[in-house]
Amino acid sequence: MFRDFASIVKGDEVTVSGNCIITGKPVTMTVPLEAFKDYYERKKFAQDAFSMLTAGQREYFISGTSEEGWKQLFGKDEE
Repeated sequence: MFRDFASIVKGDEVTVSGNCIITGKPVTMTVPLEAFKDYYERKKFAQDAFSMLTAGQREYFISGTSEEGWKQLFGKDEE
């Protein structure tokens, strides 16, 4: 997993910010703290830990690729 992002915990949420590895553009998402822990500490699959996100949003946590970056690489939305 990539680790080139910053995270800020505020209450029961985590805001994750970084740059897409393809476009270089900033990406920021806020997720529940428990979901963040499920993924990074408890090693749950992204689709299970971040079920509240779209597949394209989850891809950022998996590979560092934003939805826009995915479209540039493959010409379609992450499904």
